[in-house]
Amino acid sequence: MERMDVGPVSIRVSWDFGVFSALGSLGLFVALFVSGCAQVSSPTGGPKDETPPVLVAAVPEVGATEVMPDQLVLAFDEYVKAGQWRPQLLVSPPLYGPMDLVVRGREVELSWEGGLKENTTYVFQFGEGIVDVNEGNPAQQLVHAFSTGSTLDTLVIQGVVRDAIEGSPSKDLRVMLYPEDLPLDSILAGMAPQFVGTTNGTGAFEVGYLPEGRFRLMAVED
Repeated sequence: MERMDVGPVSIRVSWDFGVFSALGSLGLFVALFVSGCAQVSSPTGGPKDETPPVLVAAVPEVGATEVMPDQLVLAFDEYVKAGQWRPQLLVSPPLYGPMDLVVRGREVELSWEGGLKENTTYVFQFGEGIVDVNEGNPAQQLVHAFSTGSTLDTLVIQGVVRDAIEGSPSKDLRVMLYPEDLPLDSILAGMAPQFVGTTNGTGAFEVGYLPEGRFRLMAVED
């Protein structure tokens, strides 16, 4: 995936309610400002498993083009579970039909109803929704993307969101990207964003698989 770093003039940045450009093969780093009693002992029998599950295969493959699936199948290197997957899952652009997730041993099947748009890159971010069975270690940076067209969008925007008054990192915020020409009234009325990311414990976020273009950016508490 192509990344952008501040520097060359092929990146044009302008601010208007958080407007930015994603132009060219380089990238952009944006700093945003927004407003018991019982004793429990560890079980014995060996060291604690702290290794997260790793994705080893997927159908369709990550980065596949010219596909029009109605489900994703993800295979991991160990047995997994997905008890709280729904609030963790982010799909860009949004899918409006019902979705269902089934775990079968080491495989996760995510299915949905409703068609997909033609010539569109779809991105599925699972957050910490998929964990191993034994210790609950979440799969790290679990993202799947495919395109219904012949090309896969590959631009990336990274940034940091900080509190405007205290300057402290703002974690667990939804970072939402909208087309630049979308009226502000439509955004405030609750229109679904075109792309979505989430800030981590340091306030950092990354939104990937973007097309070239200009977007309005908002960071809100979910």
